[in-house]
Amino acid sequence: MIRDGSFMEYVNMWSGRFPQRTLFCHIKELKSKYGFGLHDARLVADAMGAEEDVCFEVGASVLLKKRNDKIDVYRKMGNIWVLKEGSLSLFDSEDIFSDDKPVYMTDICDERKIMGVKSAKELVYPIIMKLHSWSCIKDKLFSFGNHEIWKAADNNMISIFSHIPVNRSIFNSEYDIAKHIEEYKAAYKPQYGLF
Repeated sequence: MIRDGSFMEYVNMWSGRFPQRTLFCHIKELKSKYGFGLHDARLVADAMGAEEDVCFEVGASVLLKKRNDKIDVYRKMGNIWVLKEGSLSLFDSEDIFSDDKPVYMTDICDERKIMGVKSAKELVYPIIMKLHSWSCIKDKLFSFGNHEIWKAADNNMISIFSHIPVNRSIFNSEYDIAKHIEEYKAAYKPQYGLF
């Protein structure tokens, strides 16, 4: 379908079956129609499902996610969905499905260290140093434990990818990284059954 150009038509047809508006348009409509304040309009829009995701898996390793009438493309690396830059233009060729392209990934912190550390602050400085020392390589990915891949993003942010295709990010700051480490430890702490 990619070779003959019909894939983009198929994606447009799929997208058309799930009409969405941007969150801003939805809030603006609620504000003008019902006289809600901005905060209340946002709460009502959220309750009405304004930011619901619609996903479409293309093969075993590529996923399209539509949110607020915008389509993002994710590529699976191991069991982690990583957001790809370029959106639908990635489907101009079949390269998105190929594993031939080298991926520049560095281990930023392994699972044993994350789970074994008493205070998350002990890991923050080495993580920040690794992020800064590798920042010259565009699209550099960092494995964080067994469950996440990080990418240094613009404006001093870190994009975090996991087994769920979600756009999540934190500030590249000591406080935010330490907080995220604690959340990671709580989420992936080994669970033991009853004895």
